[in-house]
Amino acid sequence: MYEYFYSLMYALKGDSTGENFMAITDPDSPLSKVAENSNFRKLYINFSDIGGRYSALSYFGLVPAALMGIDISELLKRTRSMVSLCSPEVPTAQNPGVVLGTTLAELALAGHDKLLYNVASDMQYFGWWLEQLIAESTGKEGKGILPIDHHLSTANLNKSDKVFLTIDLQTGSAQPKEKKLCDTPSIRISLEDEYDIGAEFFRWEVATAVAGSLLGLNPFDQPNVEDSKKETIAILHQIGITGQIPPMEVSFIHDSVKYYATQKAGTVQLLMEKFFATSKPKDYIVLQAYLPENANTCAELTAIAASLEKNLLLPVSIQFGPRYLHSTGQYHKGGPDTGFFIQFISTAEDEIDIPGRNYTFGILKKAQAIGDRQALLDNHRNVILIDTGKRVLQALQSFKQLSAQITSPENRKSNPVFAYNNTEKVFEVSSEILITNDQLNSTGKRLQA
Repeated sequence: MYEYFYSLMYALKGDSTGENFMAITDPDSPLSKVAENSNFRKLYINFSDIGGRYSALSYFGLVPAALMGIDISELLKRTRSMVSLCSPEVPTAQNPGVVLGTTLAELALAGHDKLLYNVASDMQYFGWWLEQLIAESTGKEGKGILPIDHHLSTANLNKSDKVFLTIDLQTGSAQPKEKKLCDTPSIRISLEDEYDIGAEFFRWEVATAVAGSLLGLNPFDQPNVEDSKKETIAILHQIGITGQIPPMEVSFIHDSVKYYATQKAGTVQLLMEKFFATSKPKDYIVLQAYLPENANTCAELTAIAASLEKNLLLPVSIQFGPRYLHSTGQYHKGGPDTGFFIQFISTAEDEIDIPGRNYTFGILKKAQAIGDRQALLDNHRNVILIDTGKRVLQALQSFKQLSAQITSPENRKSNPVFAYNNTEKVFEVSSEILITNDQLNSTGKRLQA
């Protein structure tokens, strides 16, 4: 991406192009050398011992925030208050980060390993960061907590593996609709305003590290992220030799849309029902969309998700690629083998060449999708790839109609609404955790007791 934009600016400014760029990077990284050699306007060298997803309060997060006009002094003032509350000297039962992390871990150990979250509209991107933090930190060794950005009805979902998280603002944007389910644990965090987000960055970083430790995991590595990268690099190498993406065996063609699966069937509906035939009550579905991220695409994917949830009784996560590869992608390959992954790829209307490469951005995006598919297969995951070609909306609308016809496997038809159980370890039924910056929550009280 840098090479593309640098080439555009170089055509306008020549050797003074560097003054239009700044970089934030680690010590002695290739990017730092590029910045120095190209005379970037500014180079920020971050601390070397801060991992990517834990770096929101370092240069990686604070420099862009300052450029946006955010009052960094006020943001850090709120953050320092949370740092004090989470310090090692604070008793465990009064430490907001430890309490939250312990809560998440204990719930996960009791089987509640899916965190369905809903945040205020002004904080959408905080939700995406939280998704990466939790999924990439805990989704490994067959364990983990899966965050799902969830706005659909939960009436038909299995409640015995869910936790509902609501993060709202006392002022400002429209508030998320709180999910009140008498038989499901829920966590609610209420912020005074947007500047409390700095404190939440720190609280959740501490909580995630604590949760990972209690789950017996290293919360600071991401062993499966490289799986997709290696496969993508191999595909790009083949493209360099042959000039095209390596061929895959098509399982079915429906309405000019190609389906690539490990199953075989005489109709596309039967193919999808075979795909979901082994699904169980505590599984989940992911729509991995390597598609244009616009309002129309999002609307169709949301409709597909709603239909699949209604018919299969499983939660559906919508993820856009390649962004999710460094987010929930670690969980998909390293977490519990309970996922069903539906990938969508397309052909770009206007291909853009990448400077210095013999392929386009569109081809790169396809290679990343196919590389992740192979990595999922290598980790024995259930995955189907759907190539929409250039008819993205038509293909999604067709699949939406198909998803309405997919039925739940026989082993789950007799029990469409699942019972809630085995939560005595942490919660009484109907209990809710209310977490604020100045109030000890109910889990903290139990820890103290």
